[in-house]
Amino acid sequence: MKRFLVILTSMIIFLTVCQANIDEKDKELVVYPNPVIENIIQINSPELIQYVEVVNILGSVIYKEYLNDPSRSFQIVFKNNLDKGVYLLKAETSDQGTFIKKIMAR
Repeated sequence: MKRFLVILTSMIIFLTVCQANIDEKDKELVVYPNPVIENIIQINSPELIQYVEVVNILGSVIYKEYLNDPSRSFQIVFKNNLDKGVYLLKAETSDQGTFIKKIMAR
């Protein structure tokens, strides 16, 4: 487990990276289009997705949803236009695995 210290103006954020989990699962999750077009993202996973979350680069959650009926395919339609920038998409699966993908909005 690696720990990083990130300092943004007056905020201090500690990030913990679990390298094995990110590297292995990141290759299997498909998120498109990336960069995001028309505020819609399609997610395809080899495992059943139970929870999806999108956070901006400052760590603010801009979208989250628990799926009552887990699925391998899921679409996010953002109600508001995404600001230009980098976001992290986190998808948790029924077997307690976690996928993390970087997405961009232009």
